[in-house]
Amino acid sequence: MNGNPKFSIIIPVYNVENYLSRCLDSVVNQTLLDIEIICVNDGSKDNSDRILKQYANLDDRIKIIEKENGGLSSARNAGMKIARGDYICFLDSDDYVEKFFCERLYKEVLENNPDIIVFGANIFPLTKDTEFWIYKSLSPITHKFRRFSSAILLSDNRGYPFVWRNCFKRNYLHQKRLQFNEDIKFGEDTVFQLCAFPGAKNIIYISDKLYNYRYDRKNSLMFKFRRDDTKRLYEHLEIIDKIAEYWERAGYLPRWDYLFAAFVLDFMGYDLAQYKLDDKKNIVEKLFKILHRYGVELKWLNTPHQYRKYYWNIRMSVRKK
Repeated sequence: MNGNPKFSIIIPVYNVENYLSRCLDSVVNQTLLDIEIICVNDGSKDNSDRILKQYANLDDRIKIIEKENGGLSSARNAGMKIARGDYICFLDSDDYVEKFFCERLYKEVLENNPDIIVFGANIFPLTKDTEFWIYKSLSPITHKFRRFSSAILLSDNRGYPFVWRNCFKRNYLHQKRLQFNEDIKFGEDTVFQLCAFPGAKNIIYISDKLYNYRYDRKNSLMFKFRRDDTKRLYEHLEIIDKIAEYWERAGYLPRWDYLFAAFVLDFMGYDLAQYKLDDKKNIVEKLFKILHRYGVELKWLNTPHQYRKYYWNIRMSVRKK
């Protein structure tokens, strides 16, 4: 044994006094004891700091980082800098995990030594308004991947868009020099994951629902951006640009340029198909500029069948006056 804790659980905290105790209770009561809990107080102005200190006084596995408000990516990066665990997990402070969360993940560590583990999650409160794609995304099928493939990017079993449903080997993250992009304010999870997945040689998907995700908290970033289609699509352009930049630097392009093109259609195709022509044309032109910069083409023959309607919709939108 190397003396490090088995897991580092990084919890960014910002003005969540109403949810924080439940979150912390779920980690201090883990059935696997050998963990560290890194709470990053990102400039909270409510009683979150007081709650953190109360828990830290009772459990010496809790470490508190105090910093000025810098956003979710900044807080996660601050936690990663001091993390000592063999594996790193991310927990949002308004969510909570099952008591056997770490124990179940450790079973996969012992059996498979994975670079990344992708697991399922419960949604609460689950209502008739819950979007089906979220439920489907958080219900993976158990599978082992020994190399990067289209299934990781495009299937119903995909491992994104939520980074908290992934567990990462810390040495692998260091090897790939992976951090959260602090310039991205929405979609930072997708950028991080799609930069992490291609280089991994052992990715394990498990169907166990180990995480409990609070859906649609009214003041959350995700809730606000989902209500603004225009802003979301422009943010998606920035996300695509950042992922392409990393893939080029890491040597993943042009080896997987066809996968990247299919991801673009999957990521933006449906929304673009619903968009008004004037807005869509401007967004599509910007999209093609990004793809051209990195030598990626959208080609009919390389387009998965389910995305071909998006392909033609995008192509026609830049030809119309």
